[in-house]
Formats: sequence, structure tokens, C-alpha cells
Amino acid sequence: MTKEQIEITSQLSQMDAIIAEKRWHINQLENELDELQQQLLNISEEVEKTEGKREVFREREKNNQTIKTQTIQNLEKFQFKKIEIKNHLQQEKKRLETIEEKIIQLSQQLANEESSLSQLIANHEDKIEGLKEEYFELLNEMATVRNEIRHLASSKESLTYRIDKLNGEREQIEKEKKLHAERLENISREIQHTQDEIEQLSEQYREQLHLQRELGKQQEEKQAILLDQQQKLDALNSRQQVLREMQADFSGFNQGVKEILKIRETQKLKGIHGAVAELIQVPKKYEIAIEVALGGSLQYIVVENEGVGRHAIQYLKDKKLGRATFLPIDVIKGKKISQYDLGKIQQINGYVGVAIDLIEVDIQYKDIIEYFLGQVIITSDLKVANEIAKTLGYRYRIVTLEGDLVNPGGSMTGGSQQRKNINLLSRQREIDELTEQIEQTKKELSNQKVDMEKIKLNIHSTQELLERIRNQGEKERIKEQELLGKHKQIEIELKNIEERLMIIYQEIEQSKDEWNSYHTKEEELKNTLEEKVKKEKLLQKNIEEAESIRKQDESTKEKTNKTITDLKIDLARLQQEKDSSQSLVVRLDTDLKEALTSLEQQQQILIQLENELIIQKQDESTISDTIKELRISKEQFQKQIEEKRNVRTKMLQEIETEELDAKEIRKKLKTVESGIHQCEVKISRLDTELENLLTQLTEEYQMSFEWARQQVMKVENIDLVKRQVKELKEKIQGLGSVNLGAIEEFERVSERYQFLSTQKDDLVEAKQTLYQVIKEIDQEMAKRFIESFEAIREQFQIVFSKLFGGGRADLILSNPDQLLETGIEIVAQPPGKKLQNLALLSGGEKALTAIGLLFAILRVKPVPFCVLDEVEAALDEANVYRFAEYLREFCSYTQFIVVTHRKGTMEGADVLYGVTMQESGVSRLVSVKLEEKEKSMQLA
Repeated sequence: MTKEQIEITSQLSQMDAIIAEKRWHINQLENELDELQQQLLNISEEVEKTEGKREVFREREKNNQTIKTQTIQNLEKFQFKKIEIKNHLQQEKKRLETIEEKIIQLSQQLANEESSLSQLIANHEDKIEGLKEEYFELLNEMATVRNEIRHLASSKESLTYRIDKLNGEREQIEKEKKLHAERLENISREIQHTQDEIEQLSEQYREQLHLQRELGKQQEEKQAILLDQQQKLDALNSRQQVLREMQADFSGFNQGVKEILKIRETQKLKGIHGAVAELIQVPKKYEIAIEVALGGSLQYIVVENEGVGRHAIQYLKDKKLGRATFLPIDVIKGKKISQYDLGKIQQINGYVGVAIDLIEVDIQYKDIIEYFLGQVIITSDLKVANEIAKTLGYRYRIVTLEGDLVNPGGSMTGGSQQRKNINLLSRQREIDELTEQIEQTKKELSNQKVDMEKIKLNIHSTQELLERIRNQGEKERIKEQELLGKHKQIEIELKNIEERLMIIYQEIEQSKDEWNSYHTKEEELKNTLEEKVKKEKLLQKNIEEAESIRKQDESTKEKTNKTITDLKIDLARLQQEKDSSQSLVVRLDTDLKEALTSLEQQQQILIQLENELIIQKQDESTISDTIKELRISKEQFQKQIEEKRNVRTKMLQEIETEELDAKEIRKKLKTVESGIHQCEVKISRLDTELENLLTQLTEEYQMSFEWARQQVMKVENIDLVKRQVKELKEKIQGLGSVNLGAIEEFERVSERYQFLSTQKDDLVEAKQTLYQVIKEIDQEMAKRFIESFEAIREQFQIVFSKLFGGGRADLILSNPDQLLETGIEIVAQPPGKKLQNLALLSGGEKALTAIGLLFAILRVKPVPFCVLDEVEAALDEANVYRFAEYLREFCSYTQFIVVTHRKGTMEGADVLYGVTMQESGVSRLVSVKLEEKEKSMQLA
């Protein structure tokens, strides 16, 4: 069996070595997987960054396309305006040429007529000419005024049309504004209702969470109780099993007694009733006294008669199974203390009773047990025993409850007890007590399990309720975010509407001002025209008077004069039309130049946009190629990772199979070792029994085994020898009990002591090692803590002064002597205040101080990524801007995602993200890239 054990152990070691080697390979694979995962993560981050850059280019391209579309529309608008002005200008120039030709013709005709007339009216020429020149000038001025009045009327009409159009647009926008305001109010009410629902759900969630934690604590307590109860039950079952095995194996009995009791079970010998220890029931408090009183007779076997005893003895001889003492029921007669002697001692304080009266025994065994215990007196202590022995003349055996003995004749036996045979008396009682305890423990365990199941059901119900509340809360939060997105969108739309409305109001006011200006100028021109009309009438009158005088003098020249006058009037009218046409041509020419300039500007913008679009498309194509290459690399890394994982999975399966095989081999090894141990135990027991027999032979009969074998002789008179043996045994019995199992008990206890001592030494050594490791860890932790604390403290003082614009702050250890148990106090002195604890500051000051501590930690230990959730909510506007500016300082080496509702923080961000739900159930991400917006504004 030892060879098989060595072979199995060797095989198991080889398998353990193979498993260890494969585990090493798995660790290598894990390291390679970690490296590949890190490379995959880097590639993924690069892909995300590149895709983000491409999205930026696409967004810019989209904006440029929008601007391009608007520019093209402007080009078409200016082109149409240029053509319209050009056509109008050509028409006006043609009309001007026609007027100039007519003026030339009329001037020639007038010169001819005047030349004729000059000869006729030489005397009145100067006067009439002067009046006519003045009249012609007046006509020109009147024509100019009338043209201006017509132009102002036309402008007023255009402005009136524009004002009416703007008013109509204003009414439409005001309706939209009202509609958006109503929608905004409705959504605000919905948001408030949703927030109330969320608050109620949060309160319910906190209550259920608290209940769950309480139930969890109850579960842990019940689990601990269940574990204690189960351990107790296992210990009781184990103890009961051991006792029953000892009882079944008749452990504690001598070899001969044990063999007879075993064969009794097989019915090979009839009439065997059992050992004395099996036939009596002794109360627990009398067990020691009764054990001492009975001594070796506990193992005497009660038989039906002498014949049964002889057969049993012959059986032991034939099988060479040792020796045993037999008590025939029909032979043994009991002995009792006389009533006279009892009367003497019953009144003595400390007298307990006669041993036979303190136990329970079947009536058929009464004589036998009375033979041994009928004359044994039990007392409370040795002093009482001596007193009673003296009173009775030292004629009886007296035993104390502690096992001290006063023998007949006055000798005393006492001291510490080697309590081995106690099991013979207490074994069945202990088994019964253990059975009761086991049943009671099982009942308690069952009750605890029922309570545990109730707690588990409550925990499960609470968990389900928490999940329902969480899901409902998530739905409400999603609804809240949707409503907030709608609310924000409507606010933006409402703001745009208000801006448009303000622009329209401004345009209306500006148009009204222009109309009023035109109207005022028109009225002034009308007044001027009326004055010129009056002056015209006066000049006509003067001319008529002059003409009348001239007619009187030169009646013959009337027709010529009239012709000249008509010609001059026509010429003045044409001159007036010419001036008006020239003014219009000049104005149209100016408008044409302005239109051409605007058209050229829009063409330049369009060319610039097209160039930018070409460059952006090239950049986008380059980025797309880069993304494709990165994705190909990413797929390659993923493929490598998958291959490594497959190899790892395969190796893990192989290890699992080999571990199962090793487990079977370990079971086989354990079985072999158990067999070896049983054989060793059996050999040890046989050696012990042989040693006991040799010791008994040496001590009781003062002979060695070899001498006894040589001196053995055939006994002729068995009855005589029996009587002699009986007398000798009675004398030996009178000497007191002998613990026959002391050597076996000593070896067992010694072995147990050695085992426990070794375990104790190992535990003490492990404890010391563990304490040393803990001490080293504590020292290293304290060292690192104080280094980090001092670095953060230094940076905190700097950051606090920057954030508050002055003041000072500090971190103080509450217990610097115990670095691993100390607390940290924060003291701060904002500008204009005294130095005080953080708890005494206002809410905003607390928040800003905490933010300062966060930035101090980031300065000591920068991180690549950080999420802040409304950390500046308690700050005022000035400190929000200061917080945003300080946050920008960290953007070069730390990326921040900030959840906020504060304007100052949003203004300092590079990109804004929000989620809106324009359609029910469809969320949409809205982003604003503030850097591009600033660039586009600078370009504009």
C-alpha cells in the first residue's frame, strides 16, 4: 500500500506540475491579452477622435454649404436687381436723348422766332425778356419741386406697403410667440409634475433601500445564527456518531469482554445479558463515585448461569481472545448494610446514600449489582467519609462524589482521576442527551431557516419593488430630460421669435420715421410750390401787362410773340424733364455701381467658400482613409484577441479536465492513506493490547511472557484454582479500582497533545509573520499617505488663493501620531473673513473650497479623464466664471465632461451636448462646437 501511495503521489505531482505550467502559460496569455486590449483601446480612442474630427469637418462643410446656398441666393437677388436697374437706366438714357433732341430743335426754332421778334419789339425786349427769364426759372424750380413731390409720394407709398407687410408679419410672429409661450408654460407644468414624481419615487427608493439594508443586516444575523446552529448540530451529530461507534465497537472494554459482547450480538452464545456498565443507569452527579465503587467490575459480564459462563470462558480460550469475568445470575447474591448501621449515619451532614439506592437497575440484576454496591456508602467529601467510616468501625467501603475512597480497615485512596471508564457509565446517557439536544437544535435550525426564508422573500420582494421604482424613476427621468429638451428648444425658438419681433418693430419704427420725414419734406415742398405758383401767377400777370403794352405798340407782331412764348414754355418743360431725367440717371447709375460692388463681393465669398469646401472634402477624404486604416488595425487586434481568448479557453478546459483527473487521483490517494491509517491504528491498537497484556502479566503476576510460557502447567482441580483466583480478585478488589486503559488513554492524549502543540506553534509562527507583514504594510501606507497629504496640502493652499482671489486655507491632521487612523480637517479663510473650519462656511464657500481641494488633487495626480456633476451648482455667477476659467487651465492634459446648468460653465466649454426628443420616443443628440462658432463669427 505504501508503494501504491508513492506512485499515486508521484503521478499527482506530475499532474500538478503540468497544471502549474499551463497556468503560467495562461498568465502569459492574460498579459498578452491585456497588452492587446490596451492597444485595441488606444486604436478605438484614435478612431473615435478621428471620427470626431471628421464630424467636425462635416459640420463645417454643412455650415459652408448653408452659407454657399445663401450666397447664391444673394447673387441671384443682386443679379436680378442689376439687370432691373440696367434696363431702367437704358430706358431713361434713351428718353434723355429724345428730350435733348427736342430741346435742340425747339431752341433752334425759338432762336429763329426771337430773331424775328427782336426786330418788332426792340423797345420792350429787355423788360419782357427779364420777366420771361424769371418766369422760366420759376417754371424750372416748380418742375423740380413737383418731381421731388412725386418721388416722395412714391417713396411714401413704398414705405406704407412695407409697413403694412411688416405689421402683418408682426401679427403672425406675435401669434407664434403666444403659442410658444403657452407650450412653454404647459411643458413647465409637466416638468414640475415629473420632478415631483421623481422626488416621490426617490423617497420611496430611499425607504425601500433602507428596508433592504435592514433586511440584509437581519439576513446576515440570521445567517450567522444558522451557521452557529449548523456547527452546533454538526458537532452534536459528530459527538453522537463517535459515541455510537464506540458503543457499537464496545470501545473501553477489555479485549475479552469486548469479544464476548460482540459474539452476543451474533447469538453464537446464549444467555449473555451484558456488562455491568450496560445494565445500570447512573445519574450524572453520581457517575464518578459509582465508577470508583465498581472499578474493574464495570466490565464484568452478567450471564444466565454458570454454564453460560463456562462456555464463554472456553470460547475465549479456544479463540485466544483474552480474559473476562462472568457473573451468573443464579449464583451471585447481594449484600446490604444493616438498618442499624444506616440509622447511625443517616443524620450525618454530608451523607448521600448507599450506592445501590442511587442507581437504576432491572430487578433481575438487583442481586448482582447489590453484591458490588449494596455495602458501598456515598458521601459528599472525604472528611464526611472519614467520619462515617469511624462511626461504622471501618467495616464498609465509602466513596465520595469526587471519587476519593475510604477502604474497609481505614486505608484511603484518592487524587486526580484518569477518567476513561467514565464513558462506560455515561455513554448511553450522553447519547440520549445528545439525541435530545440534536432534536432541539434541529427544531431551532428549522425555525431559523423558516425565518431566513421569510427574510429572503422580503428581500426579494423589496428588490423587485426597488427595480420597479428604479425603472419607473428612469422613465420619469427620461421624460424629464425630454421635457427639459423641449423646454430648452421652445425657449430658444421663443428667443428667436422675440429677436425677430424686435427687428420687425425696429424696421416698422424706422419705416415710420422715414415716412414721417418724407411726409414733412413733402409738405414743405407743397408749401414752396404754392408760393412759386403764386409767384408764377404774378409773373404771368406782369408778362401779360408787358405783352399788352407791346400789343398796343406792336399789334402786328402778336402772333410771333405767342409762338415764341409757346416755344419757350415747351423748351422750359423739356428742360425740366431733362433735369429730372438726368437726376434719375445719376441715381440709377449709383444704384448700379452699388449692385455691381455687392455682386462682386458675393462672388468673392462664393469663390472662397468653394475653395474651402474643396479643401474640406480633401481633408475629410484623408480622415476617412485614416479611419479605414485604423478600423482595419482594430479588426486585426480584435482577431488576435479572439485567437488568444480561444487558446486561453482551450487551455482552461484542459486544466479543468486535468484538475478533475487530479481530484480523482487525490480521492484515490486519500482512500489509500485512509487504509494505511486504519492499518496503522489497528497495528497500534494490537501493539497497545499486547503491551497491556505484557504489562498486566508483569505487574499482576510478576512474570515475563517467556517465563510464563515455560512455567505454564495443566490445572488438575479447576474449582480449587477458581476459588483461589476468586479470593485473590476479592483481595485485589479490596485494594481499589485500577484504570486498565490508562496507557491507551495516555497515548491517545499524548498524540493529540503533540498534534495540537505542533498546530499551536505553526499558528503562533504564522501570527508573528502576519503581524510583521501588517506592520510593514502599515509603515508603507503611512509613508505614502504623508507624502501625498503634504503634496495635496501644498497645492490646495495655492489653488484656494487663486479660486478665491486671495485668502488662505490648510489641511490639518486631527491625530498626526496615528497616520492610519487620523482624520483630516479643512480650515479656510476667504478674503475678508477669519480662519475657521469648513463646516462654518457658507454653502457657496464650502463648494468652492471642495472644488479647490479637487483641483489640488488633480495637480498632484493628473488624470486623463474626469467627470464633474454639477459641482458648481451652489456658486454665484462670479465664482462660476472663475471656476470655468480655472477649469480651462487643466484642459491641456485632462479631458473634462461637466454636467451643468450654469451659463458661465457652458460658455467656457469647447463643445456642448444635449439630448432632445422632437418626436415621442425618438431621442436626438444636439451638439454645439463653440470653437467653430467663434471662428465663423471672426470670419464674418
